[in-house]
Amino acid sequence: MTQPTPNKQHLLLVDDDQRMRELLTDVFTGKG
Repeated sequence: MTQPTPNKQHLLLVDDDQRMRELLTDVFTGKG
């Protein structure tokens, strides 16, 4: 079995951060 690598976790964090930025952008532009 392969253990979860920090790289995968980092990618998940980046993806989550991207999602948060999109949500914030929607709120700022009045779409939210």
